[in-house]
Amino acid sequence: MKTVIGAGLSQSISQQGGRFYYMEGLGEIEIKLKTGGDTRRFVLKPGKGIAMREGERFDGLEIVNLLNVSQEVEFEVSDREVFDNRVTGSVYVIDANKEKSSAGKTFIRPRVSVSAVGEYASILLENESGHEVSVGNLSLSCNKAGRLTVDVLSDVSEALADASHVWGTGLEGVVKNIVGAKSKIKAYPGTSTQNFLQSEAAAGVQTIINNRVAADEPEQKNFDYPIVIPSGAGMMIRAGEVTEAGLTAVFEWEE
Repeated sequence: MKTVIGAGLSQSISQQGGRFYYMEGLGEIEIKLKTGGDTRRFVLKPGKGIAMREGERFDGLEIVNLLNVSQEVEFEVSDREVFDNRVTGSVYVIDANKEKSSAGKTFIRPRVSVSAVGEYASILLENESGHEVSVGNLSLSCNKAGRLTVDVLSDVSEALADASHVWGTGLEGVVKNIVGAKSKIKAYPGTSTQNFLQSEAAAGVQTIINNRVAADEPEQKNFDYPIVIPSGAGMMIRAGEVTEAGLTAVFEWEE
C-alpha cells in the first residue's frame, strides 16, 4: 500500500494485523499502533518493521511523517514475518518525486480565509497559466465544526466575477525547489453570502468532496489519482455551513 503524507502530517489507516513493514520512503516515520485502549509508538526507517507478540494484533494505526517535506510511504500490514531489509553502506536511490521537485515542477501554497457575520469562508485555486496542473495533495481545516466542500470549476473566471463573493489578493504557488521560479497558479482567500447548497447549484461547479469535520482537526487528502485542472479552470474550498469561521487550505500540485 502507498500513501503520500505532507510534511509533519499524519494519516490514519483502518487496517488490522500483527505486523507492520515500512517498505519504502524518504526518511523516518512514527507509527502509532492502536491496540484496544492502548497506543504504542515506534519510529521507523525504510526497511524496518514491527511485530506484535504472538497472539496479539493491532486494530488500526496512524503514520506520522517526521520529515519537513512530503513523502510517499509504501508499507505492508500483515500477519507474517517482517524483516529488516536495509542495506548497509552507501546506497544511491533515484526518487521520482524528488526529481520533479529538483526540476522546479512541484509547488505548494497555503491560504487562510476568515469570514464575518453572515458570511462563509472560501479559498479559490485559479489556473490561468496556459497549461494544466495536477493537484495531488490537499489539507483542509476550519476553526469551527461543520461541512467542508471541495469543488472543481470549469470556468474559474466566473467564480472570480461572482457578485456573491469577495476575493482577496491572489498569491502564487511556491516552488519546492527554493531557487526555482514561482508558479503562475494563484490561490485567493474569499468570503461569500451563499451557503454550500446555493454554491453547488451554480453552473460549471462540481463537488468532489463534501465532508463534515471537527473544529481545528486538519483533514489530509492524498489522491491516488491527481485532480487535473486545465487552464481556465479552478478548485474551490468552502466552509459553507458556518459563518464567522477561519478556513485553512494547503494545496500541493505539479506542473
